[in-house]
Amino acid sequence: MRPCILHIGTHKTGTTSLQIAFQENLDALHGSGIHFVQSGWHGDLPGNAELAWELVGERSETLLALLVEELRANPYRTALLSAEDFSLLHARPRALEKLAGAVRSAGYDPHVLVYLRAQGAFAESMYVERVKQGHIRPIQSYLDTIVRTGCYVPEGTVQAIQFQYTRLLEPFAAAFGRDHMHVRIFTGSGEPSLIFKDFLGALSLLDAQFARDGLKLQLKHPRENASLPFVELLGTLHVMLRPGEPLPDDAMEFIGIHAPEVSEADAVARFALFDREEHLRLLRSFASDNAQIAAEYGASIPFVSENDVRPADDPYWTRAGALRAAFDRCLRLWSTESAGGPQMSSAAAGQTETT
Repeated sequence: MRPCILHIGTHKTGTTSLQIAFQENLDALHGSGIHFVQSGWHGDLPGNAELAWELVGERSETLLALLVEELRANPYRTALLSAEDFSLLHARPRALEKLAGAVRSAGYDPHVLVYLRAQGAFAESMYVERVKQGHIRPIQSYLDTIVRTGCYVPEGTVQAIQFQYTRLLEPFAAAFGRDHMHVRIFTGSGEPSLIFKDFLGALSLLDAQFARDGLKLQLKHPRENASLPFVELLGTLHVMLRPGEPLPDDAMEFIGIHAPEVSEADAVARFALFDREEHLRLLRSFASDNAQIAAEYGASIPFVSENDVRPADDPYWTRAGALRAAFDRCLRLWSTESAGGPQMSSAAAGQTETT
């Protein structure tokens, strides 16, 4: 059977950049025997998000049927699906079985490809992503929820973002087979081309012909949905909590008013919100689970001991402390002034969220 690769993310592991690159290089992929599945897109955005949402919502199977039709008609050797929200299917084992069965019925052998990252970096990036979408709560209650439950359920949903990765992977292993699980590590390196090189390396392991022929991607947009600089994060928080109040045209004027302790260099650099002890807390909470992932899937998640975290005297922590203090102060002030702001009821009062 021909291989079908189901790339399930996870979130904040370069998935959007990969999907855009796949679509921009569709002809080159076809020339190498790879077909990026077109069914189940969300509008013009590349990736099979709508198919993932249909399965997560356990709604009609319209898009699943279209997937089978496309796969059966596909003349290429290997098929590729990609959506970070496929990862949410860990909570929908019946939907996973349907997806696996549908791909097999079309004559393909499904393989799951997943990227994981250290929980501290993952939690920090996901927190900022939720701020961008208007779902705002104090950082401390967010972290408490993750440590207590091993997951986080965004407001207005019932879909858990898993930080305990064995709970994420085991349902996929049950549906697709443990030998069909391919776990990779996302490091968040400053070099954007690394995720593309790693993904092509993973493809080579699953497709012997592709390993011989190779593929040269043309990367017009190597980094999509990139991390915000702190000034943009604080501006986003302001817009969400105080809608209708215009921001100054000069970003540094905005920082000078609301975060005068933050230097210009720190304001335009990537956000840093978690302190060292919070990173260590997440490390300790998931160390045994990460060790199990390494033993069962051969993937070593970074930060498995305290020595892997920056030393306490690293200037990074001074910067993170200043940014966190400014962010927390503005969050308290603006949420009070906006009479709660969006999604701020219990969280704004400092209560621990429940799932």
